[in-house]
Amino acid sequence: MQLVLVLAANKKCNGSSELCSRAFNEVSHISTHASFALVNSSGLPGTQYKDIKQQLKDGVRGLHLDIYKGSTAGSVNLCFPDCSVINGGTLAATLEIVKAWLDDNPNEVVTIFLDGAETTADPAAVEQAFVSSGIDTYMLPSKTVTGKWPTLEKMISDGTRLVVFAE
Repeated sequence: MQLVLVLAANKKCNGSSELCSRAFNEVSHISTHASFALVNSSGLPGTQYKDIKQQLKDGVRGLHLDIYKGSTAGSVNLCFPDCSVINGGTLAATLEIVKAWLDDNPNEVVTIFLDGAETTADPAAVEQAFVSSGIDTYMLPSKTVTGKWPTLEKMISDGTRLVVFAE
């Protein structure tokens, strides 16, 4: 009995035991804009000094991904401010990185904001990127939220630790 109480007391959600009982919409998340767009020595106007894996490790829980129709049929690329300046690779490859991080960090909830989803990428290709990366298994179904968001603890226990918004 004492072991169970100790485990419950040590449970953390997004790094804090205080966040476990809070609804998703009652928690502030550190987010990065154009999360994939790295500043590099060539002088390209990136927005980040660390890659997505390191951002997640450092506590970022909100990723803004600017999506565009890819150069091959059915693909979606991450670009900033468009694909002629910074092409950050495919959405699927980035989602694989996030999925691997979620696999390794079972008490964390991540939010992805898809910028340009309505206008610049094929919705079927976006969905396919989520499915092919395997990250779709972590997604909180939109039908789950009917006026009241679940707590982080509920999302973690249900395995629905990824929230996706299309902007």
